[in-house]
Amino acid sequence: MRVLFRRYLFGLCIRPSVFVSSALFVLYAVLRFFFGQQFFSDTGTTELHRFFSAIPYAAVLYVPVLAAAVPSGQSSYSLPFPAAVIPLAKILALLAAASGALLLTCVVPLTVQFFGDVELASVCCAYAGLLLYLAAAVSLCVFLSELIASAGVAFFVSAAVLAAVCGAHLAASYARLSPWTAACCRAISFAWHFDAAGKGILDTRDIGFYLAAIVFFWLATIAVMEYRRGRRGLLFWKKLALLAAACLLCAVDASRLYARIDVSDAKTFTVTAYSRSLLDELEEPLSITYYRSGVLTSLYPQVRDVDDFLRAYAACSTRISYELADPSRQHVEQRLAQAGIEGRQLKTEGQGADAYMTVYSAVALSYLDRTEIIPFVLGTSSLEYDLTGRVQHLVRGTIRAVQVLSGNGLELSDYYRYVCPYLESQGFTVLQSSLPSRRNEAGHENVFTLYDSVPVLLLGSSALEGEDADAFAYFIQKGGKLVVATQPYTVNLFEDWSVQRQAGLLDAGSGDSMVAMLRQFGILFKDTLSADSFCFLLALQSGTSAKTEYVGYSLWPQLPRQEYAPEGMTMFWPCAIDVDDDAAAGAGFSASAVLLTSPSAWQEPPAGDSFITNPFAASKSAPDGAETGSFPVCVSLAPIRAGGASLAPSVYVLGDQYAACDFGIAYSSGSSGLDMRSLDFIVDCLLMVSGNQELVSLKHKGIRNTSLYKVSGDDFLPAARRALFFDCVIIIVILSFLYILAALRRRRYNEKTICKTGNPAVLSD
Repeated sequence: MRVLFRRYLFGLCIRPSVFVSSALFVLYAVLRFFFGQQFFSDTGTTELHRFFSAIPYAAVLYVPVLAAAVPSGQSSYSLPFPAAVIPLAKILALLAAASGALLLTCVVPLTVQFFGDVELASVCCAYAGLLLYLAAAVSLCVFLSELIASAGVAFFVSAAVLAAVCGAHLAASYARLSPWTAACCRAISFAWHFDAAGKGILDTRDIGFYLAAIVFFWLATIAVMEYRRGRRGLLFWKKLALLAAACLLCAVDASRLYARIDVSDAKTFTVTAYSRSLLDELEEPLSITYYRSGVLTSLYPQVRDVDDFLRAYAACSTRISYELADPSRQHVEQRLAQAGIEGRQLKTEGQGADAYMTVYSAVALSYLDRTEIIPFVLGTSSLEYDLTGRVQHLVRGTIRAVQVLSGNGLELSDYYRYVCPYLESQGFTVLQSSLPSRRNEAGHENVFTLYDSVPVLLLGSSALEGEDADAFAYFIQKGGKLVVATQPYTVNLFEDWSVQRQAGLLDAGSGDSMVAMLRQFGILFKDTLSADSFCFLLALQSGTSAKTEYVGYSLWPQLPRQEYAPEGMTMFWPCAIDVDDDAAAGAGFSASAVLLTSPSAWQEPPAGDSFITNPFAASKSAPDGAETGSFPVCVSLAPIRAGGASLAPSVYVLGDQYAACDFGIAYSSGSSGLDMRSLDFIVDCLLMVSGNQELVSLKHKGIRNTSLYKVSGDDFLPAARRALFFDCVIIIVILSFLYILAALRRRRYNEKTICKTGNPAVLSD
């Protein structure tokens, strides 16, 4: 084995084609990540899952090139070694060469580490999965190279077969397949079985599949070689057939009896202690049913994680039963209709421009006579939050209710249309109530103070009257929960975006009664607009031309990722907030900053009696004498106990009434979908004031900081160029150095051989 391994590995090391293909393989993986995923852009991320997922497809041509560089056919049959040793030595030599090239791709995680945070455990897990993938791919190519006499034909067949087994799970997106056929395609897909490892999950099913594939193709290669050598005894073939059958049975068993180890830092795929403690409260059986269309498992490999997580969730209690249901069956369709679950339309590729199919991926939870529905789920990022929140409602009977009020004259049904549906999708029940000043109007009989235990979400305050502000002050003092998004001015949203300051904004008083009332709790709004060079890029048309110009609008600052905004947030003409600790303490509260702007922010003063809000004329940097730094744009109030300790916050004040408005959501949204980060933050605030801090932690469980925060500003572009240059140079230099070493060793070997024999003709590959 050692002699053959060294011979095959040395043969690989002296072939220029091996080093050229290795360089192309590594450079493709590196450049595809940095340019294909736009790493050095505003959307750059340290998330490496897509980088690792691309490597199996890059190996479709690379592994057959390596296999073609190893002698096969008659040159293998004539070797005085057992048939089991020869292909195994080839597999190990090819795997060593491929692993060397794979090792060079580590320049990507190392480079990313200089720009942001990288999970080391997840990276190691991904590389372990790639090693198993390469071993299986090498075994397949070795088998085909022995099966096909022509090296050229073997290369093309190997590349075609490897491409087919890598993308087999995608067949359902191009053709309508039966569930059994789609399951078979997934089962044989090499890339499908790598998906979990690329996300930081060690899955014994995938490990078992790769090991079974390696042994199976090794045995198949032995069979080909023995047949060509003339060994055709019945006993030998029976033994070989039994071993091959054992491999297939091991692969099947691995899919039925398995374990999953989540090595990621966030433990996204692990049930938390809070959920386990809640499930311990179950007194009656809880049934969980996952309605999943079979085609989804081929289009979105991550839905397998949903099934696995639900099984792990159900395993936390003996009172939980779990079922995976196929919506295509007739009796299941009836259950879906009874539960009110509707399918989603999904466009399929390769079947025409108007080819759509209806798919389901819904979770139903039933406990006693109550049922909760998660209407559509494709991943596990917020699955535990959705499950635990609904289980909490079923088991404890807790109802998360909220009163939503508009205080700036903008009707909820016209200008805040996303707010109530989004709250309901997060498990809240929206109650109908009104302001005291509107109690006599039709449909506004129930004043919000009647539901003193139900939190209030107030959007804007410019239209409030004095009695409304007094009611809110009384509501807060009596322990009411309030989340208010406001600022001491309004903006003409639908014309020139001019800022309409309330009377007395720049004076000691304020024309906004709510803003004046908040002063007694130590919350003071600044008399300026908060601006930031780290801001939203606004697409504008210059003049009458059709040319689109992107302008950084400093009055729409982008909040950086932080504890209470893990994905950042866009704000619209926000107002910074000062805190008067003495006034807050005098009212029985402690005030704390919740959201902060970036350090590059400044306070934009008015130009005379108004602010300059024209995107082309607005300041791009801090004016002379302007206050600069990081400013609070959201503040919380927490009641103080008699001993001086603070309780959980009961009031949140956000200095932006337009972040949750249709106007703000529409502008900040992109091609990837609606930007709901502001509504997410409001949901967090409502959960916090309702005493559901654990649910907030679950909601943010799968979110980590993937921004390129370590390098910013003027240093970013030079750092990006240096990183890319050194990565490419290091790869080429290392491969060139290794090839030179191998060439020099071959030259010394040839010189010694000629000196001993005196005949150059004895030299051969």
